[in-house]
Amino acid sequence: LGVHAVDPEKLHKYRFLRYEQHIQGMLFLLFFIPGTPKDVLTYIGPFLPVSAWRFFAISLFARIPSVISSTFAGANLASGNWHLTIGVFLITGLLGGLCILFNKPIEQWIARLRVHQKKGD
Repeated sequence: LGVHAVDPEKLHKYRFLRYEQHIQGMLFLLFFIPGTPKDVLTYIGPFLPVSAWRFFAISLFARIPSVISSTFAGANLASGNWHLTIGVFLITGLLGGLCILFNKPIEQWIARLRVHQKKGD
């Protein structure tokens, strides 16, 4: 059994996997989107350059809206209420997109809260 080298050109197109920020955004989206195989994501989590706590937080907070919206939309779809089902998915997607767009300000706000909390101790 020999070791096969990976073509650098093929590897170059996956360079985004080296950046923790890109991986976090992808993880959030994949956990957020209803129907994606979340079990597979939890299996590959330890191999990604994301801390365990960050991975846990992303999976936790991204799954909650997905579970709620999927359950609510599924119940309305079963009742024949297509408009509400589509609305739920659009609103959920919009909220997720806003969180991704404003990731840095949200993290900075949380960091300021932590500093303020430590000063009050």
